[in-house]
Amino acid sequence: MDSTIIILHLVALLTGISKFSIGGMGALILPLLLIAYPDGQALAILIPMFLLTDILTMAVYRHKIAWRILLRLLVFMVLGCGIGALLLSYLDPGEFTLAIGSIILGMLVLSIYLERSNSQCIKTPAVAAGSGVFAGFISMTANSAGPIISLYMMQQQLGKTSYVSTRAWVAGLVNVAKVPMLISIGLLNIETAKTSLSALPSLLVGCALGFLILKKINLKQMTWAIRVLILFAAIKLLFN
Repeated sequence: MDSTIIILHLVALLTGISKFSIGGMGALILPLLLIAYPDGQALAILIPMFLLTDILTMAVYRHKIAWRILLRLLVFMVLGCGIGALLLSYLDPGEFTLAIGSIILGMLVLSIYLERSNSQCIKTPAVAAGSGVFAGFISMTANSAGPIISLYMMQQQLGKTSYVSTRAWVAGLVNVAKVPMLISIGLLNIETAKTSLSALPSLLVGCALGFLILKKINLKQMTWAIRVLILFAAIKLLFN
């Protein structure tokens, strides 16, 4: 079997597992797919996978959504996505991998810092708006905005169900907003969509595995294992 196909199905499997378990694999999934598709096309291939899993998670987590918080964050994130799409339209493949490696490495450091510092800065309205724009930019360019979104959501003093549901719907709606942007810059088209959907069986298996293993894994150990893998992936992109 062609190594490209193997990587594509592995990425689909990990996407399903991530969406239905601990999350946080976005910064690992993109570098892995870049091995097979070393340019912005990788971002377009991921979008249909994300949208399918988003539909499932949004259907499951549809109760107690904090619509006011969701809409406020969504506006700024869509603006950030637009800025990210503009950047992508000007990068060649070599610059793209270097930029993605740098962004992912920076987000890895930021996620560890935010976890340890218990920062309260996002409660400031101006910083909250800037964080939303930055999260959208990172989501469009590197699919690794999770730490920023999590910090923002945690500081809104939501209940557990409301937090999970609102976060799931933010992720889904932002990915919907990315579709016309990726089409407009020529990355998302019929061919990339077909490539993505060809890995649907592995995606569904990943969703099932993520749901099953969530109750049996040590979340802290798994988080650090993923971070180590992300570090290696970012270094590979930087020195490719």
